[in-house]
Formats: sequence, structure tokens, C-alpha cells
Amino acid sequence: MKFKPLIIGNWKLNLFREEAFNLIEFIVKNTPASFKGDIAVAPVMVLLQSIAEKVHGSRIQVSAQNIFHMQNGAYTGESSVRHIKELGVSMAIVGHSERKQYFGETLKHVCLKIKACLLEQVVPVVCIGEKKIESAEIVLNKQLDYILTTISDAQFHNIIIAYEPIWAIGKKVKIDISRTEKIFKLLRKKIGNNTRLLYGGSVTPKNAKDLAQILNINGFLVGSASLSPSMFIEIIKAYL
Repeated sequence: MKFKPLIIGNWKLNLFREEAFNLIEFIVKNTPASFKGDIAVAPVMVLLQSIAEKVHGSRIQVSAQNIFHMQNGAYTGESSVRHIKELGVSMAIVGHSERKQYFGETLKHVCLKIKACLLEQVVPVVCIGEKKIESAEIVLNKQLDYILTTISDAQFHNIIIAYEPIWAIGKKVKIDISRTEKIFKLLRKKIGNNTRLLYGGSVTPKNAKDLAQILNINGFLVGSASLSPSMFIEIIKAYL
């Protein structure tokens, strides 16, 4: 299956209201009409509704950075998939490496969240990745095997996989295109041809063009570069 490219800007814990509004207005106005793919932004939870209202009627979608797997109950501080869906959110990032590192999320948590998203027809953007470059194949196979055994094939085709080499996130690491190509070939063989694969790991305008040429990469999960209006638009242009 041939996928349209998808570019997601993960704003993380950044941008206050006015900054976020300025950024999203720039993206809406400056995304090239010739770009035929999909675009989404993931603001902080408290700005989801405001950003969803700002992009209404545009080509931009809104993603949550995280959700809780239960629909309701005594879970102070959490937000369910139904809550974010009611705000106009169509995607949710699940299992980001920072959630695992700082909040102790496990693959079990990730799979519960995937199922919660699918139940509400919100697309889960499921993050996988290795901490050490030399352990990539073993770690990725283990993570995907766990997900594949807890979610049906029919469900798996409704998710997005984002590969994020954890050792590269937030660092000025030169991406080895040949190695990345091999990783995505491995991932594609593992999950089949009906699931979008994104790359996330210090994506910049400088490396986006080369990454976009890799056959099995269907787009990017962009971190810090998504906070720069001009950089984010340049990354989108990598698929022109």
C-alpha cells in the first residue's frame, strides 16, 4: 500500500497560548498547496481544544501527546480518549520514550492505550525505539512482538508506528541513512504493508530530504524542530 506522507509536530511541554496560536496560524498559512500529505500538531493537553478550533476547516489535524486507557473513574489527573475526541482530536501519541523514561510506562501500558484509542476510533501513533544503537534489532523485534500478540491484525492496520532511536532524540547526531534504511526494511517486513511508518529522532530540514527518500518511511514525528515555524515548513517541503 502506498501511503501519503504524514508530518506530526510534537510540541511536548512547550509553547504557551499566544505562542501556540502564532505557530499554528503560520503553519496553516504557509503549508505549500502542492504538499499532498497529512499534517498534525500535538500541543499540551490544555490547548487541545483551542488548537482544534484554530485548525477547523484546514488540512491540519490535532493529536494528543498522551492519554489514559480507562474511559472514566477515580484516576485523578488523567484524560480519556473520549475526552480528547470530544475536543476535535483525531490522533494520540502512545508510548513516547519520554513517557517511558520519566513516567515508567511499560509495553503493557502502551497496549492498553492502543486498544483504548482504537475503541474510540482515534488513531494511536505508537512509538518504539532502542536506547543503544547496537541493540536496535533485538529491542524493536521484542517491542513489536509484544504489540502484535496483544492486538489483532485487523486492529494493527489502524495504527501508526513511529520509530524513534532514543539515543538520537534531542541530540545533534548525524543520521546514518544506510542504517536507517535497513531498520525500516526490518520494520516493514515485521508489520506488513498496511501500516504507516514514521521516523522520529532529531528530524531537521537538513536531514529530512534524505530521510524522505527512504522507501519505507512514510513521514516524520518531529520534536524540537516543530517549534520553529520555518523549520517545520521546510521539513514538510522534504516531500515535495
